[in-house]
Amino acid sequence: RQATGRYVLYLNPDTLLPQNCLHQCLAYVAQHPQLGALGVHMIDGSGHYLPESKRAFPAPATAFFKLFGMAAAFPRSAIFARYYLGQLPPQHNHVVDVLAGAFLLAPNTVLQATGGFSQDYFMYGEDIDLSYRIQQAGLQNHYFAQSSIIHFKGESTKKGSLNYVRLFYGAMVIFVQKHYSKGSARFFSFFIQLAIALHAVGAVVLQHWRRLWQRFRPRQASTPHMYWLCGSGPATASAAQLLAAAGLAHKPLPHLQQAAPQSAIVFCFDAAHSTAPGISLQQAMAHMQQHHSGFLYHFHYAGSGNIITSCSHATLGQALLTPP
Repeated sequence: RQATGRYVLYLNPDTLLPQNCLHQCLAYVAQHPQLGALGVHMIDGSGHYLPESKRAFPAPATAFFKLFGMAAAFPRSAIFARYYLGQLPPQHNHVVDVLAGAFLLAPNTVLQATGGFSQDYFMYGEDIDLSYRIQQAGLQNHYFAQSSIIHFKGESTKKGSLNYVRLFYGAMVIFVQKHYSKGSARFFSFFIQLAIALHAVGAVVLQHWRRLWQRFRPRQASTPHMYWLCGSGPATASAAQLLAAAGLAHKPLPHLQQAAPQSAIVFCFDAAHSTAPGISLQQAMAHMQQHHSGFLYHFHYAGSGNIITSCSHATLGQALLTPP
């Protein structure tokens, strides 16, 4: 409500944006007068595409297929992966139902007319609700594939945990009760509560199995033997200082092509307008998407005082901080 700009960007704090991201998005918005909101292609901290970048509105069958893993098993199916619109290629632009609140750009006039995010939701669901009201106003939600961001995820609620399931699907129930008929809302609510109960039983069994497995499996080193610094200028020097202070071995990596699989790479970024030769976030993301399974990626910005990493969207990220 306090925003006075021509556009408003909802943006999660656990994100990294390339330098040209907003320029590309605003240029696209200017070319599409029927656009109500815009979302972008998102990847996690290991370079994997995040399917929630584009979604459909919730329905009982859609929620069932997602909750019980069929959407993940058949990621390109128009039926089983309906929630993530799996039939729509993520490398192309599309008009979709739902955009992710982690990055949602909209003209301020649209948000003033539709009311912005609803306070009916504690966590999750507010982006579904806003996307629905934008559509009801006769405008379109656009998924823009030509611009990508990194969204680390897992920082608010551990994905796959019972608490995540309860919050996420509880938000779906709120949405259905607000916008669907009473009969549909009652059926959907009953179905979701039953599904959460079944998931709770499965979560307890899985937790005990994981504990048993961790007891007998061989221990693996959690810290890489070597951190390879990719970049140059002040960012590389400050990253080296952080790693040295933490007692971690590191070496410069002149070219990404020289990195061996399973390496721990630290992308070192200088200030946005620095003239020092280095690597851009856009170049780093291109490498991540091409080789996402073979490397452990870290990120450091000059002057930030930390190196961050997140190897999976389902786990919490980590940071190597300067000593107090």
